[in-house]
Amino acid sequence: MSEWLKFLSIELQDITSDKFLEPDADNMEGDKRVAEMDDELKRLWTLGQSYLKVAAKCAFDMKYEPGVNTKELSARRDEFHAKSEVLREIFWIAVKDKFGLWYAPSIGVRKGFIIVESAEREGPDSFLRRLFGGD
Repeated sequence: MSEWLKFLSIELQDITSDKFLEPDADNMEGDKRVAEMDDELKRLWTLGQSYLKVAAKCAFDMKYEPGVNTKELSARRDEFHAKSEVLREIFWIAVKDKFGLWYAPSIGVRKGFIIVESAEREGPDSFLRRLFGGD
């Protein structure tokens, strides 16, 4: 088993409520409130977002910090981006299981750790919506 998988549950348990990262997406027209996340979902969300921040910091440092080891930062960026994607998938599976949302064409998270079912929206911003707070 990989080291990351061995320590994932420990890493999740170490996230206390004062470290939760709240979603920043506002309610959108057509959103239907489903429920508020429990602490388990908040931990998954927080860890995934934390990994994304590490990946973004690496990308920033590669571009704007002189003298950094770009090969090392590139590998670290790719590692944390991949891990964030896995956690995102686990998060959405957990949400769909917990709230019976397998039928829902589009779900998301909003400020206040609120899970919403929303009208399916397609367009150029679909990727960004999924990345920052929707499925």
